[in-house]
Amino acid sequence: MLLSSKGYGVLWNNYGLTEYNPCGSQLKLERQQGEGKAEVVNVTSTEGGKQEIRKRHRFVATLDVKAEGDYALLLDVGQQMECDGYYIPGTDWIDFFNPSAANAYWRHFKERLLPLGIDAWWQDATEPENDDLLGRCVNNGKWSGEQVRNVYPLLVCKTVYEGLVDAGKEPMILTRSGFPGVQRYGVALWSGMVQRPNRLLLSV
Repeated sequence: MLLSSKGYGVLWNNYGLTEYNPCGSQLKLERQQGEGKAEVVNVTSTEGGKQEIRKRHRFVATLDVKAEGDYALLLDVGQQMECDGYYIPGTDWIDFFNPSAANAYWRHFKERLLPLGIDAWWQDATEPENDDLLGRCVNNGKWSGEQVRNVYPLLVCKTVYEGLVDAGKEPMILTRSGFPGVQRYGVALWSGMVQRPNRLLLSV
């Protein structure tokens, strides 16, 4: 079993020689006995940058690959979302118009980010910028992307807000974009990418 430096990973058929895809497999990692190796690491906290001593432990897991072929290591989240059809086709944007995609986004958010103890969330780039939905369809091809694109940031914030409430949290979300009604989801808007021409800086 190959693991990334983040502690998770999957084996994926690199050349399409088989249709076997272990991406959805659940693995149990077992910590090996013995003292972990102590390392000094740089961390960022509310107190600023500092160094901490942490121990690196080894874990093992077993994955049965049922077909021959060449395999490559890929991180699991993005690949799993793509395999399930949760991206808007031809883009890097999750299809939040699709309830299943929104639920999958929140599941990964909950499993990977909530345990970090963060109280407020900066949801940057919550809109498909540069007219990325022009000529594309969303919600499994049901709706025209350009007709509903302005609703996208509301659905992103709604997904995170409702998930945080269900987890017993009091949501505070800072987002780059909004839509009428977004205020009901614990959202504060910021001004987006403000241009900084020299004449503006000189006038300050």
